[in-house]
Amino acid sequence: MRISRTLVLGVTLPLVLGLVLSSSVSAALLEVQFKERADAPDQTGWTQITGGSPPLSTTISGGDFDGVGISANSGYVRSHPSADYSLVNHADGGLGNLLSGGVLTNNAATNVSLQLTGLADGTYYVRTYHHTPYNPTDGLSFDLLLTDATVTNSLIHNDVPISFGPMVTTAGLARLDTVFTVSGGSTTTLTFDPEAGGFNDGPDHLNINGFQLSDEGFPPPPPPPVGPLKVDFGSTSGVGPLQPGFLPFDDAEVSGGGGPPKVRTYATAMGAGGTVDVTIDGYTHFRDYAGLTGAFAGESPLLSDMVLRNANGEMTLTFEDLLPGVYDIEMFHHSSQYGGGSFDIKLTDSLRTDRLMLTDVPVSDGTNPSSISTTMLRFVTDGSPVRIDFLGGSGGEHLSLNGFVLTIVPEPSTLLVWSLFAGLGIGCAWRRKR
Repeated sequence: MRISRTLVLGVTLPLVLGLVLSSSVSAALLEVQFKERADAPDQTGWTQITGGSPPLSTTISGGDFDGVGISANSGYVRSHPSADYSLVNHADGGLGNLLSGGVLTNNAATNVSLQLTGLADGTYYVRTYHHTPYNPTDGLSFDLLLTDATVTNSLIHNDVPISFGPMVTTAGLARLDTVFTVSGGSTTTLTFDPEAGGFNDGPDHLNINGFQLSDEGFPPPPPPPVGPLKVDFGSTSGVGPLQPGFLPFDDAEVSGGGGPPKVRTYATAMGAGGTVDVTIDGYTHFRDYAGLTGAFAGESPLLSDMVLRNANGEMTLTFEDLLPGVYDIEMFHHSSQYGGGSFDIKLTDSLRTDRLMLTDVPVSDGTNPSSISTTMLRFVTDGSPVRIDFLGGSGGEHLSLNGFVLTIVPEPSTLLVWSLFAGLGIGCAWRRKR
């Protein structure tokens, strides 16, 4: 049984002062992630309940919710990288690991349920998440029915659309806020009932990824992350893992190579409104190649996959919605199977247009390299888009971009200071392990 918390103030003041003392105790908050595999990425700070088949059940030990029982039940449990479940990019939030798996049904006749026991009497607030990490055959929706101390199978939310895909924003994320009551140790059950219309049994999934439970209102959305933006390019058709600390920019192979511009939105404090759009264009492939061993084995998830050109031409990396300022970007150029070539780099920012910045940048190669090729640029933006062009690529010597690390340079960053940086802070290097 969860222990109720009581605050007693042993202070007496003359009423003539007209003073009221108040004190607040932070709300109790329980955050739970459901996943199939122990090696699937954890949502940091959340409690993980892991299992190969439902129900996924546990009893919380310690903390404000000590003794509370949790059970999520349905037909299956999945998590990245099983069942084509992508590692989700929660573009303006940071809940991507949570949204990459869950307890699910793949047919309209089977519900998903969440049962909570052992709660102290009172009012509670639960936020549940319902995202499918790949694209289903068509749009799906579901109802939520609640059983608590006051109602039985009461329809609380009706025709709620799921969210789906490898990227989602907070505004587009399927999440439900539900208030319920516990009395006399009653059991609370939330039943998620998929609508039969539009549900294609098999490929369509209704998930519960996890939930947040509080006794004092719903938690606010998480703020955008502070610090560098680290992005790892790769193929959804491959099996390569994500480099720890990096966010994915993955896409499927295109028959014959090439394809339209690909855009991803990332949550970052460097973005106007808390997000930045990153676009890659002019590529021929997203690829995963052989992993690295030796000195760079720890960076193999980053360096073994990439976006690339395998024909002479121009590949473009564009940043939009950056806050005005000065930025450093480090980029990685390695191919374990098709390196050895070189390329040039041009830059368009608030000070330059199509300025040639670097020539004959090498692409390092091999599965056991002693060094890998990186480039560093410093650019300036007044809030307008920034474009980096890579010129090169040939059939046997790919122009490779494995990923990048983008960092804002500390203020001052006025236009006067920006002009001091024009043409500075650029270079190509071989990164070696000692």
